[in-house]
Amino acid sequence: MIYKNTIKVACVTALTLCGMQTVLAQTEPADHGIPYEITVSGSFYPPEVETIAYPFTAASNKKSGACTLTIITGANDQIMDMAVKACSHSLFEEAAQDFISRQEITSIATQEKASHLLHIKWTIGKALDQDASIQLVGR
Repeated sequence: MIYKNTIKVACVTALTLCGMQTVLAQTEPADHGIPYEITVSGSFYPPEVETIAYPFTAASNKKSGACTLTIITGANDQIMDMAVKACSHSLFEEAAQDFISRQEITSIATQEKASHLLHIKWTIGKALDQDASIQLVGR
């Protein structure tokens, strides 16, 4: 999943995605905005994946970064646990922890468990394409 957008002084434009596993979302840059891209890849996407945001302080300082999360799922792909495995910088770790805090974690015990990795990459200053459409990539 790739989000392309811009950050203005105190706001981020949010995109809503409807259950697509891999997506390219692009938006025209706003006046004086900072263009950015968020790439999410993995074998399992939590329902709230579209709420991942670019850390404002990192964007203001023109920092790019990445995190890897571990997700444990049970029956029916219910999330049983999520944790940050590694991040390139504490600013991105805070954004990943914030994302995790918004997830619905089940407390139902199950024998059926699967482990997944979710990779999040935040890139600042990428030039945005002129097309403001949503395209499926690799699916």
